[in-house]
Amino acid sequence: MGTLYTLARYSQLHHRYAAVVGWAKTHLWDFPDGPALAGHYLAGVTVLPDFRRRSLAVSGARPQA
Repeated sequence: MGTLYTLARYSQLHHRYAAVVGWAKTHLWDFPDGPALAGHYLAGVTVLPDFRRRSLAVSGARPQA
């Protein structure tokens, strides 16, 4: 499931509002290159200034279960 779906579902389950405060860009490498495996790679993260330095990028980069 995508991150926006996860935010919306969290907001429904916990009766809280969710807002998008950042976004990320990924690249899909469909072939392995040396030690790097094929797959999605994080290329950049942008977080609104008022929400920086709160580990949002780290938590957003974790794989979703």
